[in-house]
Amino acid sequence: MKKPELLAPAGGIPQLIAAVENGADAVYLGGDLFNARMNASNFSIDEIRRAAVFAHKRDVDIHVTMNTLLKDEELLPALKYAGKLYEAGVDALIVQDMGLVRLLRKHLPGMTLHMSTQCTASDVRTVRAAGDMGFSRVVLARELSLDEIREMCRQDVEIEVFVHGALCICYSGQCQLSRYFGTRSGNRGTCAQPCRLWYRTFSEDGTRDDRAPGHPLSPRDMCLVDHMAELIDAGVTSFKIEGRMKSPEYVAQVVRVYRKYIDQVLAGGDGMVSSRDRMDLSQIFNRGRFTDAYLRGDSGKDLMSGTIPKNQGILIGNVAGRGKGDLVDISLKKEMDVVAQNGSRSSGRRVTWPLTTGDGVEIRSSHDGENKDVDNGAVPGGIISYCRLAGDLVRIGDIKDKRNSIRIGDPVYRTSSVLQMRELEESFRGKTLEEGKFQRKADVELFVTEKCGMLKLTAVHQRGNQAEAEAGPFENSRKGGPDLRARGEKAFSKTGGTPYNIRKIHWLAGENYDIPMSRLNALRREVLERLDETFIQDRPAMMDTGLREPELSCDESTPRVLELYYLDWETFSRDGREHVTASGNKYGIPVRCLVPLVEFYRNHGETAGDITVIPYISNVSRGRENEYIEEHLDGILELCGKTGVCIGSIGWLQVFRDTGVTVYGDYGLNAYNSSAVRALKELGMEDIAPGLESAEKSWGAYPLMTLEHRPDGIFMEKGGHGGERLRIFSRSCSDQTLMIPDLDELGFPELEELQVRGCDVARIYVPPLR
Repeated sequence: MKKPELLAPAGGIPQLIAAVENGADAVYLGGDLFNARMNASNFSIDEIRRAAVFAHKRDVDIHVTMNTLLKDEELLPALKYAGKLYEAGVDALIVQDMGLVRLLRKHLPGMTLHMSTQCTASDVRTVRAAGDMGFSRVVLARELSLDEIREMCRQDVEIEVFVHGALCICYSGQCQLSRYFGTRSGNRGTCAQPCRLWYRTFSEDGTRDDRAPGHPLSPRDMCLVDHMAELIDAGVTSFKIEGRMKSPEYVAQVVRVYRKYIDQVLAGGDGMVSSRDRMDLSQIFNRGRFTDAYLRGDSGKDLMSGTIPKNQGILIGNVAGRGKGDLVDISLKKEMDVVAQNGSRSSGRRVTWPLTTGDGVEIRSSHDGENKDVDNGAVPGGIISYCRLAGDLVRIGDIKDKRNSIRIGDPVYRTSSVLQMRELEESFRGKTLEEGKFQRKADVELFVTEKCGMLKLTAVHQRGNQAEAEAGPFENSRKGGPDLRARGEKAFSKTGGTPYNIRKIHWLAGENYDIPMSRLNALRREVLERLDETFIQDRPAMMDTGLREPELSCDESTPRVLELYYLDWETFSRDGREHVTASGNKYGIPVRCLVPLVEFYRNHGETAGDITVIPYISNVSRGRENEYIEEHLDGILELCGKTGVCIGSIGWLQVFRDTGVTVYGDYGLNAYNSSAVRALKELGMEDIAPGLESAEKSWGAYPLMTLEHRPDGIFMEKGGHGGERLRIFSRSCSDQTLMIPDLDELGFPELEELQVRGCDVARIYVPPLR
């Protein structure tokens, strides 16, 4: 059974140290440029260089995220930045932008590239295509089932899977909701997380659905710790923990638990998770129980948190009464221990940390079904400053209750445990990348040889780094020193505060020398210091220093063709001819219609003879859309030989291209710069549609989200106060649901509003019929 990599997040140096000290095999982090968590603390180039030295000494890899979409003017700085990361010793880049990938392959071929989950790899064909493009690893979409993951692990590319942490309700890389509501873009690293906000849900006739959850787009956090054995057996290369915005305590706790059960399974254990470990994960952060729904092939209500989008803590009891002022009496669950200021209460079970002063609590009002208070910060609670036993009850304070809403029986949740946090802090507190008392060490083997009286000590690190040091010459005598080999092995085994553990000493030298212990100790110190130095050396990037801006940009161009993009067949069938006529009159350029491939094929390619139609495959087509295409592939290839086909995922490129079908690039490929357009054309595509990162609201009903989960209702309204309404749109040919702007009719903006630099295609997204 192959050992998988445990990959931990680090939003700053304390998180990095916490990850390494608690057992991570690799750490992923963001620099101060071009990463999808620009609001994290992140790392400067110097800090990344020091982080790489710190990690590599302990046999831990460093992956850096450059997983945002880039503008033309950002490509050259991004390429130079990647060169600096290579020189700093980074082991891999996690990349989304196909334009940057193209330049990295050309100008920095030595850099290992991992395909970001932002590329929406959700089927086997995409994984194969990624390998062909030069990616050594693919970070899969989080929505996949165990069977799908298992199939992808059979391909000739490493597979990385998220196992713990926050879930996006939209397929990563396909979300425009944050940018639509404001200016902050998930694909550019500044997502405002509108999926965690409160929405009202409405039925088709406009009636509000009061039964729908108040936070219908907020999933629970993923937790797959119970599935380590299955995922290891499937062949997953890397288990990834989400959380570059999380605290070092969070990183320490989650890494610690997953390290334990990965090792247990590898040692032949059953991987059964203890109640204590499960509770520790919940206490550090959860959104109302964890979910493994996607892995089980379930995208229903079990996936969603629904009512509270933030950390929910753990239930510890219920309100039993009110004391004076800010004091509240609570009846604790039987298994809950207490360390109170006037004594202690213990059940002896210690399933979780005892309740004590310094803990954070919230009292969730059972009579406020919408939980709007969660969003405005009015939930009663606070940090416990008073904790005393009162008979069978526990009296706590200082509890803030702005609205005087606490009632008898209300559930009490502990959102943080001061004792848990203190224990976790021990793994990183008071430590820097250069100084501290560290537990994590890497194995080193020592080789002792001798020639002409010179004793040579060679250190070989488990990563392959080597160093040598010599001492002598020493005089050879028949008698030799007192038990030289035993004394030498004792001296050489001492590693003190170094990050090394001497795994084995190979004694290949003679023993007829009388060498003082001080000289042996000095030799050991010298070779380990020289081994340290091997991790500090920069490696030259060897980039083309003559690279200039003209290669990376292109002139503004007027669109030569307009595309009308239909989300369903019915709208095209009824209104397509009228739309084409109106568009032609408005813009005076050729117009073509894009329609769903499955529906186009089912209708035998029926169109009015003078309308140009190109069928498209959805950006995410897993499930029945893929199954239908595979089942009818021969007929589809024949039909598309006449029309061409538009694809939003690189997975379908080869099968159509190799049979001579003209392939067009859809918005799901996220072409946001001229290098990305060139990269896709070099793969064999024709016209490339502009990615939605360039979209204006005037472009029409363009997809804001692609979801595996189907929310309740037909419409949603953010905040419920007359905000812009969203439409939940399901298609008969697809398992996925789209979230689109709710528009009544097709608009025809000025051509300049549809124009995107580097693209000779303009596009309008047609609102589907109600």
